[in-house]
Amino acid sequence: RLSDSVLCTHAIPDNDRFPIYDHRLAYPKLKALSDSLSSPMHILCGHGHNPTFHAFPNLTVHSIGSVGCMDEGAPGIAPYVIAEIEGEDFSLRPYYVGYDTKRLVPLFLSSGIRDSCPIMARIGLTQMMHNCDLIVGFVSEAANLSKARGETHISQQAWEEADRRFRWP
Repeated sequence: RLSDSVLCTHAIPDNDRFPIYDHRLAYPKLKALSDSLSSPMHILCGHGHNPTFHAFPNLTVHSIGSVGCMDEGAPGIAPYVIAEIEGEDFSLRPYYVGYDTKRLVPLFLSSGIRDSCPIMARIGLTQMMHNCDLIVGFVSEAANLSKARGETHISQQAWEEADRRFRWP
């Protein structure tokens, strides 16, 4: 919490995984939150890959997006936002930085992530190369496979099966 009226969260205060980027789901939840507030609040959050804005009478939400891999964005462009905060006042400055996707591959692969977590490395690299969100769909696939097996957590076997079944770009 930056102040009584400015809150920084990953998604929204009571749900770190809330799909803030899905207006159909976000609108009713955020409207109810706005209606429950006794004074105006401004939430700065991320979680979604595209910058998103919601405004209600007592609530303003800026979802600043994700560095790299905007959904349906342009490959080789990493958006980010710098929040400049002074007391109750703040401003958001969006930036877009280009990167060479051809140089990215060897750098990413030499980082060691492929050896320690090959499936996450594949997800991350594919997202950066195609500038699309794959993690939500992939983890949902793995979670559904685990649930069908009666597992309470995603097992290594479900993770690997999801990798085989997933529709990679």
